[in-house]
Amino acid sequence: MDSLGSGKLRGHTLEIGPLINYTLVREGDGELRVYVASAHTRRLEIYPSLEQGKAAIEERLERDMRSTLEYWAIYQANKAKGRK
Repeated sequence: MDSLGSGKLRGHTLEIGPLINYTLVREGDGELRVYVASAHTRRLEIYPSLEQGKAAIEERLERDMRSTLEYWAIYQANKAKGRK
């Protein structure tokens, strides 16, 4: 994840091509600091640490990619059947 921002708001982003865009933004200070995870501007979860947020985003990305690739294979197979 790339870092961006400074001061009270600091963000991290994971962007892969036009389809994958996750962000993790630090909100608050000191003991009140949390990290808010989003995907394509849709708020997902709040994490108490940057490391937990990054791990959760990576896990979500891997799970979603497996599912997407399975659906993509089904789409390609059905598309090929329709052309025969």
